[in-house]
Amino acid sequence: MLGGPWRSGWSSGDDPPDPADPTGTSAVIGPDPATNPARAQQPSADERTGDPATLAAATQALRQHVDDRWVEMSDRVLSKALAATRRSLPVRAHDLGGGGALYVSEQVLTAYIRDAIAPMPAAAPTQIHIHADTGHHCTGITIEITVQYKEPVIPIADQIRNRSETVLQTLLGPGTPQVTVATMHVHVSDVTTDDPHTGRPPT
Repeated sequence: MLGGPWRSGWSSGDDPPDPADPTGTSAVIGPDPATNPARAQQPSADERTGDPATLAAATQALRQHVDDRWVEMSDRVLSKALAATRRSLPVRAHDLGGGGALYVSEQVLTAYIRDAIAPMPAAAPTQIHIHADTGHHCTGITIEITVQYKEPVIPIADQIRNRSETVLQTLLGPGTPQVTVATMHVHVSDVTTDDPHTGRPPT
């Protein structure tokens, strides 16, 4: 049992009071920094948090920092994604004679059909699908479009069929099946009051 006039408020986390101090002042005030350098070197609360102006300046600098390596990596990933090969259905064109045949990529057909429809002001294509049989002959096309509100749908669909038929005849040759309502399905997937090409209000 410890003796002496020590204060009962002393806890095991503090340095024990000095028995030579009969007043117990050391127990009340705490350890002397001269005898405990580790505690004397601890930073104050203000020193730990830092000056508010300094913190604000550091935060602003971090927000404005751009790592060039991230930009470089982003461009590299994008270039590889664009260069990656994509599977495309081969569509058979007119026979060349001598047992040979000419095939046109489905992506080429859809790109030309999209370009042929694009000038139409009241409709814009959203999806184009080429259908073919086991011999890779074109059997039909499905075109999904967005139409501007209050525009007549049937004349727009007929115009799309006519433009698409011209593309098929040019790329696949005269042996291409005639485009009809049965072989070319024009599906209105959306109706908008905005410009169907830009999605913005018409000017």
